[in-house]
Amino acid sequence: MQELSIVLMIVSIVGTNGQENGMERKGTGDLNLEVVYERNFEEPVIDVIFDTATVTIEEARRMGWKEEAFTEDEVKRGKVLVSYPKVVLVGGEEGEGYWGWYIPPKGLPRRIKMVRFYSKNGSIIKELQVGKDSIEYVYISPQKKFFVVSKIPWEDAPDHTGGILYNSQGEKIWQIKNRVSPICVSDEGSTVAVYPDWQVPPEPGGDFYLYDSTGKLIAAVENPDPTEVFPVFARYSQDGHFVLLCYSGETVPPTIFFLIDEKGEILWEKKLSEYAYSSRGGSIDIQTHSWIVGTAFKGRANFYGFLMDWAGNLRWIKPLNSWGDWISLISQSGERVYFCSNRGYILGAKTYSGEIAWECNEWASQNRRISSPRGHGFSEMYELSSYLIVKGGSTIFLFDSETGKLLGKLEYPGKTIFLALHNETIFVIDATDNRIEGLRPKE
Repeated sequence: MQELSIVLMIVSIVGTNGQENGMERKGTGDLNLEVVYERNFEEPVIDVIFDTATVTIEEARRMGWKEEAFTEDEVKRGKVLVSYPKVVLVGGEEGEGYWGWYIPPKGLPRRIKMVRFYSKNGSIIKELQVGKDSIEYVYISPQKKFFVVSKIPWEDAPDHTGGILYNSQGEKIWQIKNRVSPICVSDEGSTVAVYPDWQVPPEPGGDFYLYDSTGKLIAAVENPDPTEVFPVFARYSQDGHFVLLCYSGETVPPTIFFLIDEKGEILWEKKLSEYAYSSRGGSIDIQTHSWIVGTAFKGRANFYGFLMDWAGNLRWIKPLNSWGDWISLISQSGERVYFCSNRGYILGAKTYSGEIAWECNEWASQNRRISSPRGHGFSEMYELSSYLIVKGGSTIFLFDSETGKLLGKLEYPGKTIFLALHNETIFVIDATDNRIEGLRPKE
């Protein structure tokens, strides 16, 4: 593919969100990306929950939005609907165990030191300190309406368990103080909790517990094989009406899935006798009433992608030509599934057959040992319109989601970055320089 230069012109704006005039960021590919938003922060940000507000054009400029973000009609009306950071997750220094060279796949919990809540004008409304003297993880609901702060035990504090549910305004909804800790939350405020074990891997045994939006225990899903497996994964569907539960031995088979409804009723159970699911390196995506796609492994490091239908039937399971920690994604149309290894291997497959539609291994490591951690870390993957967006290390890749053609590549050399998508905008969260940029594809 012939490479054409992408030049992203960043125009300075007034105030703390500004930047020097004339700064350019260069990428390669056939697709232009335009910087439409900038904002600086005082500390490293690692994730953001965005909200929207209708404001005047002048207010939008003060919020960090650039002229390129506004249509002619919006300028004529003088008002525009914009996104703004409503909830910001603040990371600590790398040496403090918050975010370092290993960046886990998006969707897994991350340690943070603070949650900040902002007004649309950028003023801090409140702050919530997290994990100051202990280990606590933050889990966010699919549509980011709720989040739960979950206490994690360790060797010197095996009883450090429990959790607190908050809404996106920072209001405390309820708290669990017994031996369980939440591991996922729905957009209605329901949670799934387990008895966590500090050992790696945990001892077999333990069940899943379902709590409603008031913090009341409404159901327990009993471990079907307590001598072999333990709870490793739970995920709510986008609509919050279903939960996929996974029991596994972490490093050894079997793997057992349950699909339950929001009341805790078991809809089906599926056992993969020969495969293990890793809570750290595995990944599952759910398309309600359609598909469940994920990864599993067999043997030392033989990784497989699989697809189940909504009735729990295994439609296919096929080997993946790489190893590492995985991200799984179902396309919005439901006709494609995607897999991405943190080692840099990316695959698009046809949903119904599992047949490979395209694959990209240009950046894939051929060595099972990562020699240069910052050169890898493919840890986020999203679909936006006809684009597949992948974050690999400090680089953003944009592919044609149907053909796998690389359309553009944008680098942030030496930076630790994260991504967030909101209202057709790609937000690049630069945790090194404490800033957020908003990008939009421009044909």
